[in-house]
Amino acid sequence: MAALKGKLFVSFGGRGVSAKQQSSGNVLLMLDGKTGSVLKEIAVQDPRDLKVGQDAKLYLIKGEHTVATVDPETGAITDILRGLQGARSVTADADGNIYVAVNDPDNQVQVYSLQGQAVRTIGKKGGRPLLGKWDPSGMRFIAGIDVDANGNLWVTEDDDKPRRISVWNAATGAFVKELFGPTHYGAGGGAINPADPYIMVGAGSEWKLDKETGRASCTGVFHRGEMGNARFGQSPDGRVYVAVSRWGLHATPREVFIYERIGDGEYKLRTSLSGHNEEVPGRGGQMNSVLAGIRVWADRNDDQTEQDDEVQIYKKDLNAWINGWYMPMNQQLSFAGSQYRIDVTGWTACGAPEYDVSKAVLMPTPDDVDRRGGMGAQRSMVSADNNYVIYNGHYGKDHSDFPVYDIRTGKKVFAYPNNYVGVHGGHNAPPVQRGLISGAYDIVGTIKQPAPLDNLFIIGTDKGEWHILSSSGYYVSKLFEGNPLKIKWPDESIPGANINTTPPGMGAEDFGGSVILANDGTMYVQAGKTAFINSRVSGLDTVKVLGQGTVTISPEDTLLAKEFQIKYLSVGDVEKVARVNRKTVQFTNGLGRDFGGTEIQYGDETNRIGTWIAYDDTTLYVAWRVNDKTPWVNGATGYENLYANGDTVDLQLGTDPAADSDRQRAVKGDLRLSIGRLGGTDTAVLYRKVSDEKAPKTFFSGTSKDGYTMELVKTLDHVVIKTQIDNGQYPYYVVQAAIPLAELGLDAKAGLKIRGDVGVTYGDPAGTDTSMRVYWANKATGIVADEVEELKMHPKMWGELTFE
Repeated sequence: MAALKGKLFVSFGGRGVSAKQQSSGNVLLMLDGKTGSVLKEIAVQDPRDLKVGQDAKLYLIKGEHTVATVDPETGAITDILRGLQGARSVTADADGNIYVAVNDPDNQVQVYSLQGQAVRTIGKKGGRPLLGKWDPSGMRFIAGIDVDANGNLWVTEDDDKPRRISVWNAATGAFVKELFGPTHYGAGGGAINPADPYIMVGAGSEWKLDKETGRASCTGVFHRGEMGNARFGQSPDGRVYVAVSRWGLHATPREVFIYERIGDGEYKLRTSLSGHNEEVPGRGGQMNSVLAGIRVWADRNDDQTEQDDEVQIYKKDLNAWINGWYMPMNQQLSFAGSQYRIDVTGWTACGAPEYDVSKAVLMPTPDDVDRRGGMGAQRSMVSADNNYVIYNGHYGKDHSDFPVYDIRTGKKVFAYPNNYVGVHGGHNAPPVQRGLISGAYDIVGTIKQPAPLDNLFIIGTDKGEWHILSSSGYYVSKLFEGNPLKIKWPDESIPGANINTTPPGMGAEDFGGSVILANDGTMYVQAGKTAFINSRVSGLDTVKVLGQGTVTISPEDTLLAKEFQIKYLSVGDVEKVARVNRKTVQFTNGLGRDFGGTEIQYGDETNRIGTWIAYDDTTLYVAWRVNDKTPWVNGATGYENLYANGDTVDLQLGTDPAADSDRQRAVKGDLRLSIGRLGGTDTAVLYRKVSDEKAPKTFFSGTSKDGYTMELVKTLDHVVIKTQIDNGQYPYYVVQAAIPLAELGLDAKAGLKIRGDVGVTYGDPAGTDTSMRVYWANKATGIVADEVEELKMHPKMWGELTFE
């Protein structure tokens, strides 16, 4: 696509399109830049890149061999360069020199004069190597080029090992600089070198961090496959190895590759472990491929290539696999993930670790081990010293645990609560609380510290924080900040910046991560969302034993604890009831006096919320008082998305008293009224899933790619809204609304009992996205990364509103 002289030009190549699309392929469209109407359709064979150069001429690549100019007035196409090989992108400088990016075999930018004569090339002929030490003087998989007004040539590359943009002096061809990033979504596959924590791997590459600036330079590429997780380890004599693999989100075992680090940017493939499948008869006489063991290759002759005598197949049922969301390997290069611990049993002459799986250690397991893990999380992870094993919870369950066993004795040491397990389980989680592990993906890794800490298990979650458990049975600490209202980013991203008050990435779906104990005894963690963030953990050496003694727990204490457990771990089991006072409300900001009724209180000490409700013959009155560090900010650009883009107050009602109070989904009469500030104006938005009046809107998200439709979404112009904002020492805001009963379809009268809920959504510090939802009745509000799930009403979770 390109714009020139008030016109927009769009090319549609026929290459690779379906038969149904062929009619729109092989054409160049000339559109009116203001109206978008088609001025002309120009037939052209296989049009590719289209660019306006600095010389204000329009250039087009045809196929991979020809560059042409396009007359912006007539649409006439004139070939100016022919016989090219692998042409991918084109541009021109202010003097009319033409730049053509070509891929294999040359992988360069070729420069031609106005007359079509070759002038020079930019970049090393043949390009940078796909594997080995990094060579910035070469390009690879060139995707697009352009020359800026300062005479710099910018080159983007269609490669993720690593993602790269390079800058060159267009006149001389000299290399200027290169820019890297971002990672793939979730930043999986990063790891820190224990021998030198300023060296990392990620995106198939090795990176070296500058101690002063924090900037990373690429030193080499060692792995061309997908790299979803990684972990460093060391041999007894100090050799450094890194294990890498794809994310294990599906049943097929993901092959694990183990490389030895030889030097800066140089690695050698030493060992691989993969699933061994065999064909077995299935239904209808079909043969099915099933996992029947594990295949181990260990290089013996240092050629990094498999030979038959280097491969061993072990027909052993592990009851899981050795690869998960994170790499279930400790720094001794021992693998878990299943019911077995698989240790290094030898070393080849060239330094490849060998694994005799027949000697795998069967670890003690919980009775329900077959149901543990799932959705990428594997069963287990072993401690750093191989003496303990921790097991995952049941994926998607509201309440599970992390049981820990002593492998030497077979005894269970302790279990810690693992609530709202995994990404999907985390959708039902309450707001972040100290010591509450919710939304756990898997076990990130393990390290060992001096007593009293001993072995540590580090657990990553979808809630913006990680957790540390010790093999002695203690919750040690959290890492990162999971409460969106407490997040504070450092002023600068520089070495030494404190990130205690930040999430590991962006606070949700920060999938990646690894942990390492450096050779000097310091713990480092790698985290991120679109970057590999290298962080040092300090303060573990300050942990001390407080003392010794005994605690007596009486039978009465046990019964009381059980009562608390039932009360706090049940969602919707304890019915919530609120009274709606009959009164015509005058908004004077004396909320208790104005409403003359009982305040509905919810939230916690940080985000305390009070709501009042009253009614008269024509109007429902509702007020919210909300503690909020950034009060009443919403970044939505459309009224329908207010609820998903920052601060709102929320009223949800089931106006039909005859509707099933135990209903799982919204029915006719159920509504949601969301109030927020849209472009400076307080706006009330009504949502009905089922409605006689139709004004539908369809919402999309990662879990609802086919769309979720509300039959009615509209603003209510007759709602009177009054707001008060206080940015003082303890910031808060007040929203009061007078809502016509007719707009709600509510027949309010004394004695009426209906289902309903009140709540608020909190925006992130930037005020552009909803980062937390807090409601009076519904506590299953943990999801804030899926706009469809945030929108849905859940009447079963509502309380009861009684009209006085």
